[in-house]
Amino acid sequence: MFNIGVETDKGISSEVVEAFREAGCCLELMRNDKVELYDGIVFEENAEKAINFSCLRFLQLRNDTDAFIWVLLKEPSETTSQLYLELGADGVFNQSQWLTTVLHIRNTLYRNQTVGKNKVENTNLHSNAIENHELDPFSRKIISLREQLAVELTKTEFKLVHKLMENNASVCSYEELAEHLWEEVSETSLLNLANLIFRIRSKLKEEGIEEITIKTIRSTGYQLLSK
Repeated sequence: MFNIGVETDKGISSEVVEAFREAGCCLELMRNDKVELYDGIVFEENAEKAINFSCLRFLQLRNDTDAFIWVLLKEPSETTSQLYLELGADGVFNQSQWLTTVLHIRNTLYRNQTVGKNKVENTNLHSNAIENHELDPFSRKIISLREQLAVELTKTEFKLVHKLMENNASVCSYEELAEHLWEEVSETSLLNLANLIFRIRSKLKEEGIEEITIKTIRSTGYQLLSK
């Protein structure tokens, strides 16, 4: 199930939520503290505010996450659609055409997932390595050299795994990791850290990579291990 956040000033109808659920997506109103945890974001332009306001908000999201971002416009014009695409949108749709949007998002996410499962053909990369695994900074993937599989990471997930890998199988404390990722140690950042670890573990399991694990050291932190 893919997690989709919706940036909107309105609510989300039950029909839309159900349509996404049937497409394999869990839809919710976007939370700023979960931006890095979404597989994609649906950005609904606020027609009551100036275009500059919406574009600035879009750019903020684009800078905060490498997840897919799809834009919904009330009255899309070629000029406005082109503007959002140039800013980095992964698709622009009419707000009244939810079904088309759902199908496009479903196809994009599943195709991206399939690509991530493909065997790696070229492992001669500039990367960080730990016992038969590489971390490729260009594609932001963990690559299993032995199993010839790869997992694509978000920007924050990559930064977390990179920090753990740099520690050479030593334990990184919760506080050290939170400070490294968000430059603060708080209840929120520690919760986000736990969520990130869960997501990374889930991705490794889904892609069939069994030789790398992130171990929880109770009351201390996390440790990256390779079998």
